[in-house]
Amino acid sequence: KKIVNNRLEAASEMLAGLVQLHHPLLSQLTPPHSNVVVLQQHTTAASGADDVGGRKEQDQRPVVLVSGGGSGHEPAHAGYVGLGLLSAAVCGDVFASPSTDAVYAAIHAVTGPKGCLLIVKNYTGDKLNFGLAAEMARADGLKVEMLIVGDDCALLASADQSVGRRGLAGTVLVHKICGAAAAEGCPLQEVYEIGKYVANNMWTMGVALSSCIVPAVGSPTFDLPGDEIEVGLGIHGEPGIERRALPSSKDLASLLLSRMLPHIAQAHTSDQQSKEAEEQLSAVLLVNNLGSTTHMEMSIFARDALSHCVHTHKIDVQRMYCGAYLTALEMHGVSLTLLRLPGQQHQRVGQSAVTALRLLALLDRPVGHNAGGWSSSYHSNQRPLADASAESAVTVGLATSQKSRGNESLRHADPQCATLLALLKPLAQALISQEPEFTKLDQQTGDGDFGITLTRGCQALIHAIDSCNSDTTTTTTTTNSETTSHVCLAECVHVIGVLLQRAMGGTSGALYGLFCIRVAAALRAGLRQQDSSSAVSDADIAESLLQGSLAISHE
Repeated sequence: KKIVNNRLEAASEMLAGLVQLHHPLLSQLTPPHSNVVVLQQHTTAASGADDVGGRKEQDQRPVVLVSGGGSGHEPAHAGYVGLGLLSAAVCGDVFASPSTDAVYAAIHAVTGPKGCLLIVKNYTGDKLNFGLAAEMARADGLKVEMLIVGDDCALLASADQSVGRRGLAGTVLVHKICGAAAAEGCPLQEVYEIGKYVANNMWTMGVALSSCIVPAVGSPTFDLPGDEIEVGLGIHGEPGIERRALPSSKDLASLLLSRMLPHIAQAHTSDQQSKEAEEQLSAVLLVNNLGSTTHMEMSIFARDALSHCVHTHKIDVQRMYCGAYLTALEMHGVSLTLLRLPGQQHQRVGQSAVTALRLLALLDRPVGHNAGGWSSSYHSNQRPLADASAESAVTVGLATSQKSRGNESLRHADPQCATLLALLKPLAQALISQEPEFTKLDQQTGDGDFGITLTRGCQALIHAIDSCNSDTTTTTTTTNSETTSHVCLAECVHVIGVLLQRAMGGTSGALYGLFCIRVAAALRAGLRQQDSSSAVSDADIAESLLQGSLAISHE
């Protein structure tokens, strides 16, 4: 299902809508080149320049960047048209390269005396059409350089090397860095050489949980069982290197990095500047949403990827970006890109000396008004980073500090409390085993989250009971001034209520917490009427359960 009018016109109507949203910043060329989106102030007409051969001296346009490719990768490519980024984007139909004449028209529309850099992903159609257009523009007297980006490292270990390294999400870092260099007034050759360093020192690998659907086709590009992932696929649904069972987010981050880092290490040690081989790897990390991955999933995966980089592989992550930068329609998946920064010594590309500080400054340079593609949110290693692989130091359980919300330590439970805990653990385990059934029932009447909510509460309860059991096995030596107090049944039930409402949250947590706390209050009231050292009677237990039930019914 897609919200479109004519499946064959989806790309052109999308571009028209984008330009209308960002008018007057953006404009489209007139037909038949309306698939070219340009930055209005960089056009020849807006610059006050004549046509080719009669450029006026007042034409102060910087080096301009032109990129493009098939549609379906939004916000790429037109979403990166803006100040400090691209001056033009040439968009073909979905997953189809734009024509040579469209690229040629884009070059002529925005290129001034300082020249134009074409940024092209490493696909046959894109290279042919952009390359031919560049030759035609050079024949007209324009300064044009073309930079090929192939950051895919999934196929480097494959026996079949005919495909080559495909251009993936790392292309966006080339847009940002080269766009900033051009905005600073760098000449064309320097912008090209900076971009060449970036393109040659990036590695990307992606993974898909589901396929995308090309509007004109109406069916998934490939079939993928619900419990499997495709590792190393391309941004058009091209086959990857393997399929495997869906892992956790932490394991997925570990998998991708373990496949990428050997290639990075190989390139690192083979550098001409061999003295950098022993230096710690310093990098920029880009976590890219391939289309329909939720914000929740992206944040979890970004956390795990950063943790593995910093703590497992000892990578000095100088900057990290996370978002939808280059997608594949509604594909559910992510990709990781690592850009290796130069070491302590600069790295020379042609006549340009490229340093880590220079690249970071270009990444940090604010962009002007653009079509919304670039996100400036990032992690900087100047802020302290917690180890995401370690469990939080803040624990919620029955054996927490006695200072928090009353006496919540059950390390010395009385016999009745111990009996209750012994009964609750197998009950909690049984409830966890029925999570799918609870979820199914709740999906018919609610939002389908009761199964997982109940599981969270039961897991927290089991963990707390196990912690208490562990504590009771520890021998404690007391002095004459120390006494060992036993936790009564009322306190035990109260602590369970606090635990459940914390762990479960939502309506369920509140109701379970209310029930337990009201039961505990009734038990305390019964104890005050009798010898506090005696066991709670069956009658008092029954009355307290009734009071808890009434509390829920009143709510």
